[in-house]
Amino acid sequence: MRLGIMASLLLALMPWERALAHPHVFIHWHVEPQIEKGAIAAIKLRWRFDDLYSDLVLSTVDRDRDRKLSQPEIEALAARTVANLEKVKFYATFTLDGAAWQAEKADHFTAAVEGDFVVYTFTLKLLAPAKTLSVWSLDSEYYIEMRADEKQPLSGTGFSCTAGPGQPVKTQMWGSLTPDTISCSAQ
Repeated sequence: MRLGIMASLLLALMPWERALAHPHVFIHWHVEPQIEKGAIAAIKLRWRFDDLYSDLVLSTVDRDRDRKLSQPEIEALAARTVANLEKVKFYATFTLDGAAWQAEKADHFTAAVEGDFVVYTFTLKLLAPAKTLSVWSLDSEYYIEMRADEKQPLSGTGFSCTAGPGQPVKTQMWGSLTPDTISCSAQ
């Protein structure tokens, strides 16, 4: 009886908006710098969604139910998705050669099914080439949990990267959150 009363009191004192809110979509992302003439000219982002959200996407756009995305299905998905991602700046904050930069537009959007997961890939073209890049992704409302992909390529033709926790970011609802950060440099 006492335990039930104590539990009821604790539940009554909990901040409910935090107790009830949690991510509904989980994205593992990675960055691949696109190198031209020894500098980063564009950034290719790859988002791998969790299996539940992937099923939702497929139930919406995979018209023939073959668990593959045809070009017309990808185009329909892009028409619904890209403009919304542009509005939220792709949930990404960039630093190029030490200066803040926000992506405005995505090019070359595509989507595929890999196993049980839907994967989006798109490219963000830089206004000017950069030698260094740092990016972190965060949905401050915590509806979407963004985590750097554990398979993030740390080197490639003409670049090397590091991955790890970034600087804490203050959010209105959640206080301080620490996003994953990927930092790359052109070689």
